[in-house]
Amino acid sequence: TGVVPPANLGTGSASSSTVLYGDGTFKSEPGGAHTLLATQNAADDTVIEFLADIDSTYRTYLVTINNLIPETDGTVVSVQIYVAGAYKTDSYYNYANNVVTSGGSHEAQANKTDDHFRLHGETVGNGTGENFNGEIKFWTPSDTTERKFLQWNNCFMRTDGEAVQITGAGYYNNGEAAFTGLKIYMDSDNITSGQFKLYGVV
Repeated sequence: TGVVPPANLGTGSASSSTVLYGDGTFKSEPGGAHTLLATQNAADDTVIEFLADIDSTYRTYLVTINNLIPETDGTVVSVQIYVAGAYKTDSYYNYANNVVTSGGSHEAQANKTDDHFRLHGETVGNGTGENFNGEIKFWTPSDTTERKFLQWNNCFMRTDGEAVQITGAGYYNNGEAAFTGLKIYMDSDNITSGQFKLYGVV
């Protein structure tokens, strides 16, 4: 009976931040499938930008959007990618959205020649309790041989109070250059508030 000294259990340093592995060694606690790279909190911002940490370190990246509230009612959350030191603003964004509402409507919204990715078909409200939440995933941004795809899954309350669920995807259709950043913005006015996080996916 009694307490067994950590040194009798394994090698390495036993502490509140280490765990005992099957090989008999104390090591740092393992991380999860997602590594947090950056966090931004909007405060009446024109854009939210991630211009660091997007490189060849991970093959998959994830951006989460939590409780985005737009300054202006009935606006659209948009994304542009950053390539060779500048945002791509030309009309080569090719995307498709599948829209389902709590009112029972089911529709598609798509564009082959837009100057941004539109993350949803309906517009976002900014009344009491209204907000936008979602995720954006993308792959191998540093690759220079393939087109760059983004995929998103979002939910929000539109201006008439109906719940909206969106799944969508798209790619930039003018070259295979690496992209090293992206920005999230409303098609009109600012982002009043919201939290945005960038993860590398293991």
